[in-house]
Amino acid sequence: MTKKLIISVFVLIAAMTASAGTPYFGARLSMDVTVPSHSKGNYKTGSGFSVGAIYNLPVYKQFYFEPGLMFFYNTMGVKPFEINDHLYDGSVRNLGLRLPLNVGYDFDVLDNLTIGIFTGPWLNFNITAREHTLPDFEGPEPTSSENLFDRGWKRFDLQWGFGLKVRFAGHYYLGLSGGVGLTPLARYGSDNKPFKMYRNSFGVALGYNF
Repeated sequence: MTKKLIISVFVLIAAMTASAGTPYFGARLSMDVTVPSHSKGNYKTGSGFSVGAIYNLPVYKQFYFEPGLMFFYNTMGVKPFEINDHLYDGSVRNLGLRLPLNVGYDFDVLDNLTIGIFTGPWLNFNITAREHTLPDFEGPEPTSSENLFDRGWKRFDLQWGFGLKVRFAGHYYLGLSGGVGLTPLARYGSDNKPFKMYRNSFGVALGYNF
C-alpha cells in the first residue's frame, strides 16, 4: 500500500511538472522604501536598495514557486532630539540578506507580455545595523556610531511579502512589491511595556530573466 502511494505521488508530481513551463534564473535590482511601525520610538521612513537573484520553478500550469536571495541596504531616519539644549539628528544604516519564498500565478496577456501576482514569507538576516548621530553646528559632541544589536535589534526578522510583476519582450522584468513585518526587528524595554519595531517595506524592481 505504501509503495503504491509513493508511486502515485511521483506520477502526480511528474504530471504537474510536465504541464508547467520551463524553470529559469533571474537577476533583480530594486529601489526600496522602509517604513518602520512601532508602539513608540524615534525611527522614520528611509530608503535603500536590494540586489540579487531568483529561481522560478513552474509547479502546475501557470502556478510557480520562486525562491530568491537578495542583498539589501536600508536606511531609516531618526527623529531629532535634544541634549543640553542642543539638537541632534541621525540615521540608521542596515545591511543584510533576504530570502524570499514566493508562490505566484502568471497571466499570459500577449505573446511577449505576462502579468503575475505573488506572495510569500521573506526571511531577513541582518548583518550590520548602526545608528549614526549628528549634532547641530554648535553641538558639543562629535558624530557617533552605535551598534544597534546592543540595543535590542534582532539578527533575524520575518516579513510577509506580496506583489505584482510584468514580464515583457521575452526576458525583461518590472515588479512592484511590499513586505509587512511579522516579527519585531527591534525589541527592548521592560516586559510590561516593551518597545517593538517592525520592518515594512515597498520596492520597485527591474530585472532580467535568463
